[in-house]
Amino acid sequence: MGIISKAKNSKIQYILLVALVIGLVFGVLSLTYASETLLHDEAPGTIITFSGKQWTILDQMPNGETYLFLRLKDGDRVFDPDRTNMYDPTDTNNIAYYLNNDFYNSLSQNELINEHSWDRSEYGDIICKIGLISEAEYRKYFQYYDGNILRPGYYMWWTRETDNTNVRTIHQEGNMYRLAANGSAGVHPTLYLKPNILIDQNKAVLGELIEPRPNTPEDFSVSSNTSYEVVLSWQANTEEELAGYRIYRDDIMIAELASISYADNNVLPGMTYKYAISAYNTEDKESDWSIPITVTTPPAKPTSLNGEVTERTVYLTWEASGNPSYIIERSTNETDFEQVAEVTDKYFTETHALWDTTYYYRIAQKGQDGAVSAYAEMQVTTETVPAPTGLTVTKDGNEISLSWEAAKSISTYIIERSTDGQLWEGLATVNTTKYTDLVTEDVGYYYRVRSDGGNQISEPSNIVGVSVPANPPDVQASVSDKTVTLTWNAQNVSGYKIYVNNDLREELPGDAINYSFDGESGITYKVMVEAFNEYGAAGSTVTVRIGSFTAPGGIQMVGDVASNAGAVFGSIGGLLALALALRGSGPLIEAARRYIGM
Repeated sequence: MGIISKAKNSKIQYILLVALVIGLVFGVLSLTYASETLLHDEAPGTIITFSGKQWTILDQMPNGETYLFLRLKDGDRVFDPDRTNMYDPTDTNNIAYYLNNDFYNSLSQNELINEHSWDRSEYGDIICKIGLISEAEYRKYFQYYDGNILRPGYYMWWTRETDNTNVRTIHQEGNMYRLAANGSAGVHPTLYLKPNILIDQNKAVLGELIEPRPNTPEDFSVSSNTSYEVVLSWQANTEEELAGYRIYRDDIMIAELASISYADNNVLPGMTYKYAISAYNTEDKESDWSIPITVTTPPAKPTSLNGEVTERTVYLTWEASGNPSYIIERSTNETDFEQVAEVTDKYFTETHALWDTTYYYRIAQKGQDGAVSAYAEMQVTTETVPAPTGLTVTKDGNEISLSWEAAKSISTYIIERSTDGQLWEGLATVNTTKYTDLVTEDVGYYYRVRSDGGNQISEPSNIVGVSVPANPPDVQASVSDKTVTLTWNAQNVSGYKIYVNNDLREELPGDAINYSFDGESGITYKVMVEAFNEYGAAGSTVTVRIGSFTAPGGIQMVGDVASNAGAVFGSIGGLLALALALRGSGPLIEAARRYIGM
């Protein structure tokens, strides 16, 4: 029994010992954890230890970084013996080169330092890990410097310069002075520590706090195809504790969502935006941001597009904001567009469009970065080819001269000719408003002119006609007592005009084939029968003499017959005169014979 009891006691003691050890371990761990805090929770002005050196916190940045300033100078050094007077980490003689190489490598915890973009004014920013405070930063953070920095013996120290004109130092009284860059002054480096840095109870940096965080979303893309929207998309994360994603525009969070795409409709045309994305879990632990992507929204599409047409010239005007360029595209089928111009003015004139053609135009703004807006669209139809007007004709022998008034925007004309006013043939193509035609006698001609618009021929001008002469009527004349009778062959004309001794005696309809009038004895008449239509006229002329007859008998009758025979013979020929004479008595026959020389 005693042995068993002793064994049990030993076992109990062992269990108690193990429990005590475990308790001590957890106690130490708990105490250790409780003594670790985030560096980012410390207030500016706090002094901490980093890589064995004391630093003053100048600022806690919104992205979790901590801006530090080395309290005690890292010796006295020349800013730049070459006197370029700019903070330049690429220049081996420059103080910036020393700080980002020798000094940086001397820091045992340098993996906790973030790169930073340091301002150099108009010379552009520089990216490096170790810097100096600028003149503006010195004034901003002045309250955090203590007497150990400015006390006598630390006569002056360098600031980071942004130009190459001079170098400033901080005097022991806190004033700023210029100093030649090849002079010597104290060096107080500055740097940015990463987010999530832990420090112990003595304010000494321990390292990064490692927490379970989501991965940064992959395949992040940003695009803008319209003036008022930016579209973001990415690949889904696979963490079980994932809660969603955060969208940042210009470093400001604008949305939290669970989907893998986002449309930002709170943007303006022609503006540049920077986007980033992160993932966060149910513990509100957030991933690193994605690499930022910059996008520029297209300009706003033009408004108040207006089109006017004069002949075949198209005038387009529109309204738009800003001062980009404008792309003009055109189509004749509303589908296949081609660019016809890129202009900087808010108007466009197309002077050589086709006649009688419908055009579809669309116009877009083009921004400085090449982004193109949506299109403003409209259609116009050009006018038909204008016909020549005022065609006139003159005749000089067998030369026919034509002239007409020019049609607007037309330089080429087609002359057409016809002999019947129905069937037309092309006679000539000219670049003037005049034309001379050489014609054949005894033929009637009709003329008209068309405008040649290139892609279209106009309607014809007014028609003009001339006779040279054009098929004049075949006129026959006879005399009975004092009545003169005219007959002619029927023609397809508008009418006939009868001229007696050059005076218009009568105008007859187109179906007339004869005309009679009474004359006076002993008078000779020149009679013309003129056929006419709307294009011109052609006539035939005969001469008729009416004799002085008395009672039929003796010599007087012979004389009368002879006279009449002569008159008639002169107009219608010797056979008719002979026939009249043969109808008389012997004296008549003799008189007729004497007259005609039989």
